[in-house]
Amino acid sequence: MKLKAVDSVTWCYPDAPFDSENLNISLDIARNSDDCFQIVTDLCVPDEGEDFSYSVEAPEGLKVTVSQLCPVGVKFNSSKKFHETRDFESVKDFVTRRAPFEVFDRVRPVDDGRLIPGALAFFVRVDAAPDAAAGEKNFSLTLTVGGESGVVRVTSSVHSVKLFSAKDSPYSMNHWLINPGETFSSNVCMLHGAEPFGDEYYLLVEKHLDDLKDMRNNFFQLPTAIPLRDKDGRVSGFDFSQVVRHARLALDHGFRTVFGGFVARFLHASWNQKEYYLLWNRDIDIDTPEGQRQLTLYFGGVKKMIEDEKLEDVYMQGLVDEPQIANSDTYGRLCAFFKSIVPGVGIIDPTESPYIEGTCRICAVKQALYKKY
Repeated sequence: MKLKAVDSVTWCYPDAPFDSENLNISLDIARNSDDCFQIVTDLCVPDEGEDFSYSVEAPEGLKVTVSQLCPVGVKFNSSKKFHETRDFESVKDFVTRRAPFEVFDRVRPVDDGRLIPGALAFFVRVDAAPDAAAGEKNFSLTLTVGGESGVVRVTSSVHSVKLFSAKDSPYSMNHWLINPGETFSSNVCMLHGAEPFGDEYYLLVEKHLDDLKDMRNNFFQLPTAIPLRDKDGRVSGFDFSQVVRHARLALDHGFRTVFGGFVARFLHASWNQKEYYLLWNRDIDIDTPEGQRQLTLYFGGVKKMIEDEKLEDVYMQGLVDEPQIANSDTYGRLCAFFKSIVPGVGIIDPTESPYIEGTCRICAVKQALYKKY
């Protein structure tokens, strides 16, 4: 088995020919942090899979984890101004190759000792403990696939600087696990085929929380509450029980702040639209009497939940995913309406419009627009 050790930021492709071996890699690791690398092999795992094991005698203060690298499909190239383009000639000066193609960009645990079929590559993570001694720490990693083995020699420079834990960090991080206009819960169900709010669903939520915390996230967005309807189908209130359960799970996992799910959205096909519609009923404009009535019920439910669960010091509210320039005024009105019902609770949103002064407490501004305005 031939191996090529590659740094973690170089794109590796399952269809690329194996060109040369590299059995040495150097890492730089802060204490309470990690550094990673990839290992590309000349093997292809057969359809029935293959047995796998690895061995390493990690120096004191280091932990080594090996995962299988799996390919993901890239349908289109990145555009200079937008998410994607089919015009390769306009972007060939900065993209790595013409789409469509596959690239190694997903890791799979190999705790079961089995590899899945396809071109074989690995992802190796080396963690330094918070109290690891600074200095150079060398070790060898042996990989065994079927009856073949290979060894990579690793030089790890552990630095005296120590990173904060996510909970104690003076900085905050959030990863919005959503698609535009959707919620965290609906995306978990879509991606994993789980039943909403069932036992399997909550096991997946806890795995996501562990992964997010591992990536130093300390903010977590909660799902949107579920509308309740009377016998005539009219919204009569909202069920916040699942929101509370997510909040408790996140706080128990060490997250510092939780924030409520979005409540409104402009129609996705029209980025220049001034109107917002209720997230749970895209036919109702939020500025209509019915829209205001339902938002009053929702925000009243938010206030009661915060008081009942004593979340005053850890709760913020999301309202809209990516407010646009064209609907800046609508966003401002929505923020003011929320503050009139739930005073003192901050608003956090990813924003595209720069015209949001006095609206949200935390805005995650789109980089291109931040530079422009």
